[in-house]
Amino acid sequence: METIKRYGSIVSLSGRTANICIKHADGCSEEHEGCPFKKSLIDTGKKDFIITANNKINAGEGQFVEVSVSDKRLSGYAFIIFIFPLIMIFLGALCGYFISNILPAYNVLFPIMGGILGFLCSLYVIRIVDKKSKNSYEVTKIIS
Repeated sequence: METIKRYGSIVSLSGRTANICIKHADGCSEEHEGCPFKKSLIDTGKKDFIITANNKINAGEGQFVEVSVSDKRLSGYAFIIFIFPLIMIFLGALCGYFISNILPAYNVLFPIMGGILGFLCSLYVIRIVDKKSKNSYEVTKIIS
């Protein structure tokens, strides 16, 4: 199982968790000055961001650490965020279609409402998964 690693410094501690400031990384180093991937098409603003990670190795505040998360877990989150809503919209519209066959006076309304209801249900599931995913990062090594 592969892990994705990022590096940052611990800004604050709260029990067994740590808030870590992760520095934004460019696509290429300075030696690749003419590289077309150096400048992103999407302007990220190159701002640092803060994540919450499990601090099982008891790193202290101000230390530079390595933070990792499994790529399998990130793939699951990507599925939940991007594919799951599409599936729920389709299933909601399909259920609405079957209901519209029972009540033919509203044959267009039920598939649309079913798709909207499916999308709202997917947002609720994404919100629950987001709350549970807060502690998916883990401090694995103290760098300095």
